[in-house]
Amino acid sequence: MQMQSIQRLAASAGLLRLQAAAVVALTMLAGCAGVPATGPGKLGEPARSAGDCLVFLEELDRVVHVAGTGDGGEHRVAGFPYLRVDRFTASLRPEAAAADVRYRPWVERMRALDTQARGYETANLPDEAFPVLGMLDRGQVAAQVQSCGSLLVSDHAMAAPQRRRLRAAVVVPDDYSMVKRALGLYSLTGMPFAAGERAWQRHTRRTFAAQRKAPPPDSVAYQEYLPREKPLSAEEALADARAAMAASPLDVLGIPQISEASRERLLDAYAPSFEIATRAEYDRFGPLQWIDLEGLVAPNAQRYWLDVDPSQPVVYRRLAFTRYGTAVLPQLVYTIWFSERPMQEAGDFLGGRLDGLVWRVTLDEQGAPLLYDTIQPSGRFAMFFPTSRLRAKPPPESEPLIEWAFSPIDEPIGQWVGAEKGLAGVSLRIESQTHQLVGLGLPGARWGEPVGRNAPYRLVDANRLRMLPLPGRGSRSIFDAKGVVPNTERLARYFFWPMGIARPGSMRQWGRQPTAFIGRRHFDDADLLEKRFERLKQAPPGQR
Repeated sequence: MQMQSIQRLAASAGLLRLQAAAVVALTMLAGCAGVPATGPGKLGEPARSAGDCLVFLEELDRVVHVAGTGDGGEHRVAGFPYLRVDRFTASLRPEAAAADVRYRPWVERMRALDTQARGYETANLPDEAFPVLGMLDRGQVAAQVQSCGSLLVSDHAMAAPQRRRLRAAVVVPDDYSMVKRALGLYSLTGMPFAAGERAWQRHTRRTFAAQRKAPPPDSVAYQEYLPREKPLSAEEALADARAAMAASPLDVLGIPQISEASRERLLDAYAPSFEIATRAEYDRFGPLQWIDLEGLVAPNAQRYWLDVDPSQPVVYRRLAFTRYGTAVLPQLVYTIWFSERPMQEAGDFLGGRLDGLVWRVTLDEQGAPLLYDTIQPSGRFAMFFPTSRLRAKPPPESEPLIEWAFSPIDEPIGQWVGAEKGLAGVSLRIESQTHQLVGLGLPGARWGEPVGRNAPYRLVDANRLRMLPLPGRGSRSIFDAKGVVPNTERLARYFFWPMGIARPGSMRQWGRQPTAFIGRRHFDDADLLEKRFERLKQAPPGQR
């Protein structure tokens, strides 16, 4: 009787959520009776209709939510559970709406983002989470996600009513809470925050100016890390980058189709060097890893602990895209991780577990650098280093306190480092303990003495952190479902919340990095470059 009631309820209502509830209930009843759980079809068989697929995806979402393996890198599209979107893809909406030939590739791009995210979520599920509606293992779930995505794009997203709904739904919410800003009296409390930001900028300008000279003798050692034994010359790097871009045709959305080989060639060409003032192990970067604390912690405490192995230098790399007008420009993103930012004193707002530095190179259509910029993985300490082919735009007059496009140097980066023959990889000079960028130079131009040499670092795919192996068996993302690294909170969260950022100071995932307390700005904003800089056809007088 109970099973029949559930079936009648789902059939009469005709609603997706009730269908999912029916399937879940049937699965539970079947499990109680000792019958293998089945989905819309036979055990392990693929779904045969859009309705079956929607039920499957909703159940998979429920399983992922219960297990806590949700991935927050891309945003779900409301009403379209087979699509996810990032800020770059959302920026393509006008082009996709203007021509049918672009609409389906745009939808397929969002489907690919969802498929990728679900792949990480499924891989991180514990074994006891299976079967999922008749799918016995991760491989079957992955195949079902793939087939359902294709089916739903054709049978759901391409229908005229759904097209209108989709265009309205593809919006990426920012990582600022207007409620928190209202409760925190942002218009008033923002003024002291802005004053603090201006003070940090003045200090950073002085620091960069001082680091053009050799630092005074100190007890600190300077550890050097190179991407290879001998860095590429500017000519070699530019030639490699141009060849990689020439081999990357544009698709109908204007996005360069960069092959894996060309991607690696680009990332190698502009990989930075690092010279780090080093006092202790917390100043050495390396790969992130899970440590098993079984037997060392209470039974209900967190068993796995995230740490950095400083014995093998690793830089996490990513290829991304941004826009300038109708042009789609590649971005090369390099991230290093430290085990902590040690507390400088009692009550240090910024000290805590894990720390890092993100360095990004934005290229033009031919593969030459246009802009370099950096943040800490929390999104703080954003700095811009334009080349001579960019000119900074003034901030909007309506927002005089806004964090806009701070640069600690007063000339193009190539001129600052003395790159007379062109610019490729840059040497990043990093301060001990705070791990802030305090200077720039050409590879091989020494910052301080003594210098310790290290083996060339390895470039590793940044997405590996979304499925980091656990000791023994299984995997886990370092990020939670909101894109934050747990247990990396700073004391700043108790004081900076009126600026509207959740858990300010915590380490964050790509796509979830707000970079301004005053104003609203994200590291992956598709219009970040275009809003703040004007492209020049040639270098202005005095900057060539």
